[in-house]
Amino acid sequence: MKIAISAAETSGDLIASALVKSLLEYQPDCQIEGLVGDKMSDAGCQRLWHIDQVNVMGLSEVVNKLPSLLRLRNSIVKYFSENKPDVFIGVDSPDFNFKIEHKLKQCGVKTVHFISPSVWAWRSNRIKKIKASTDLILCLFPFEVDFYEKHGQRALFVGHPLTEKLQPRQNYKPSKKVLLMPGSREAEIKSLLPELLSTVNLMREQDSKIQFSLALANDHFK
Repeated sequence: MKIAISAAETSGDLIASALVKSLLEYQPDCQIEGLVGDKMSDAGCQRLWHIDQVNVMGLSEVVNKLPSLLRLRNSIVKYFSENKPDVFIGVDSPDFNFKIEHKLKQCGVKTVHFISPSVWAWRSNRIKKIKASTDLILCLFPFEVDFYEKHGQRALFVGHPLTEKLQPRQNYKPSKKVLLMPGSREAEIKSLLPELLSTVNLMREQDSKIQFSLALANDHFK
């Protein structure tokens, strides 16, 4: 079985790596290739393109990289149109992946979108685009399946991977520990981290016993 996959962000790389591991455990001889990050590569994906080619934030950065983003997306469509997989999986990044899914579906490729956009909360008119692009939506939350079924879109609840890593505590007692999460993109971190650090200073003025930790998506951000 051949699976094509496209993860356009670091967060998508992280969450898709768990999906890749599960797929390869279920079918070890399965070939998975496409636009991937380091964690997906480590999980067993063959890298045809790297997420660094598309990992952008904000309107200005998107505009600056728009020509290269369009070339990359067209390259992905062309490659998998000529080398058809059994299924294509777009991971999050709906603005990037739905176009690929739509084109490949027109070519007869089965398409899956992993991680539903918040179409149930805003821009609900996107459901028409989703139905035209995707055969199946893999949802992190049960209520998303109900939403899609009401609109005639096939959907499957797969759960959130964090539930496997974070177990609920018994007799939980609040502590004075704060985790800072500035994001997974370099531009995102540069934009948000100064504001987070300013907030840290203000909180420390109020209570010097508060402890802060910083979560980094990649070691190269250290």
